[in-house]
Amino acid sequence: MANGSAADQLWEGGFTRPVPAPAVPQFDSGAIALAQRADDQAGVLVSYSNGIFTRQHWTTGHAVPDLIEVLKVPDVRQVRDQVLDQLAGPDDGLDRLPLQVFVTVAGSYLSPVPSTRFSRAEFGAIDGHAPGDLQGEVSWPDGTAGTIHGNEQVVSGESHVPPLPAGSLAPLRVADLLSLAASLDKAVAAGGLDPRWKQMWYFVQYSPALTQ
Repeated sequence: MANGSAADQLWEGGFTRPVPAPAVPQFDSGAIALAQRADDQAGVLVSYSNGIFTRQHWTTGHAVPDLIEVLKVPDVRQVRDQVLDQLAGPDDGLDRLPLQVFVTVAGSYLSPVPSTRFSRAEFGAIDGHAPGDLQGEVSWPDGTAGTIHGNEQVVSGESHVPPLPAGSLAPLRVADLLSLAASLDKAVAAGGLDPRWKQMWYFVQYSPALTQ
């Protein structure tokens, strides 16, 4: 199986969940899939969902191993550039909305900017959740509460409106990691925080999601 994709073949896109036109699914929860044919019996499928780009090969003929590959930055850039070239060319009769959404999502992934999620966050109690792990409480002036869990592999979080129960922790998107890093940096510099938040800042700043 080739690791790349053929630049001379068209990408065809669609949303894998029903979306009434002209609405577009939220980028962090919607799913977009692009398919590219290699020949009459095989091709490649690139999908975006929940902040992750994946690639797998499909076939209607010979067997293909059931492998799903998580795409790295150069792979996402390659597909994004191919779709951009396709959109810049003459109309090919394909639905261009999912292709344009994919380009937008890929652009945000390749050139992330901080969100505002943690810009007003206040950091509370924090302790060792397990060896090498930290878990801390976060709150916002409007009454929202949340939890941040971090280690050297991943930083996860959740936020909710009391008295509703806390939601499940989920890995933070790159934009939210950047927001959390900036907010923690200011809070640690201001002083008065439990020193373990400095370690949490380290987990955020050097998270594989930001450094890979």
